[in-house]
Amino acid sequence: MLFVNPHPNRLGAWGDALNTSALSGIAFIVAGSFAEDNTNVGSKSWLTQLLERLIPFGRIFLCITVVAFRTCHLLYTKSIATLVPDWIPWHVFWTYFAGVCLIGSGTAIILRIRLKLMGTLLGTMIFLWVISLHIPRAIADPHSGKGNEIESAARALAESGAAFLVASAARGRRYRQWS
Repeated sequence: MLFVNPHPNRLGAWGDALNTSALSGIAFIVAGSFAEDNTNVGSKSWLTQLLERLIPFGRIFLCITVVAFRTCHLLYTKSIATLVPDWIPWHVFWTYFAGVCLIGSGTAIILRIRLKLMGTLLGTMIFLWVISLHIPRAIADPHSGKGNEIESAARALAESGAAFLVASAARGRRYRQWS
């Protein structure tokens, strides 16, 4: 899509590629959360060994998307602010605040700065939005955008869970796996 899109400089043109990156990152984070079984190390296929080497990059794949998409909060503030529910005051402030917090936490996770804290904060912030923003929008209009609101809620919930898994891995003895 990037090569045939007439506007490749716009961040929205990268949407599908970034969503794929985030979902693959989430899959690698989930795979890395399972206990390691070293009993059959010699019998693993080359593909399994390759995929296991990609597990530490899961947090990077996810957080590149978090940083890129949340830059939209700063670039397209007026349109993003309309997504904030009416019962929350100061829509523009929360749009900027969310963008800065997401960019900061995503960058910190990519750079392995305080993984436990940043993963917990990122997971909590996205989960609170799932409850206050995504689920109500999906319930109110599940059919708009070919089910985009439902997909958006599901993806945000997956991103939240993956951020908590990053924090959990940093908290436990499996930290080397994420470095």
